[in-house]
Amino acid sequence: MNTHLKNIFFFFISIIILINNADASGIAISPSNMTLNLSLNETVEKTITLYNLGEEPVNISINIDKALERFIYIYNNNIDINTINLSGKEKKKIVIKIHIPENVSVSNYSGDLLAVSTYKYQGNDINIGVNLPINIRVLNKKKNLFGFDLVTIIIVLFTAIQIIKSIAGKN
Repeated sequence: MNTHLKNIFFFFISIIILINNADASGIAISPSNMTLNLSLNETVEKTITLYNLGEEPVNISINIDKALERFIYIYNNNIDINTINLSGKEKKKIVIKIHIPENVSVSNYSGDLLAVSTYKYQGNDINIGVNLPINIRVLNKKKNLFGFDLVTIIIVLFTAIQIIKSIAGKN
């Protein structure tokens, strides 16, 4: 066998050995993204799920991008958190509360919720992370009665009154 073929053969054998020795570890997050349309002074709660794909317990730290950190609060059992502990193959639901203050600019705000776990591999720390892209569109409307803004309700009522007056005037 020539040297070139030997190198290719050993390369593939090395890859197979590495694959067989690879530890199935990692984390995942669901949903894969989040898009919200929220009004000023509106608050919603959304549930996200974190998964430990490996056999070993992990500590997952959760960070929010600067662009979103003033809007998002992360809770587990009504306790504000930034770290989640998961056993092997465990999944855990956590609640994120999104509140849009009255004094922010009407705009789009985008960023990521980043979940990071550190694993030991051959004596070295390896950080594994997943991100949840979040886009928040802040609207100027204030939803009131039945999800409609007050101006829309007034216009509809005014129009209905005008129609009733015109019908009553014809009789």
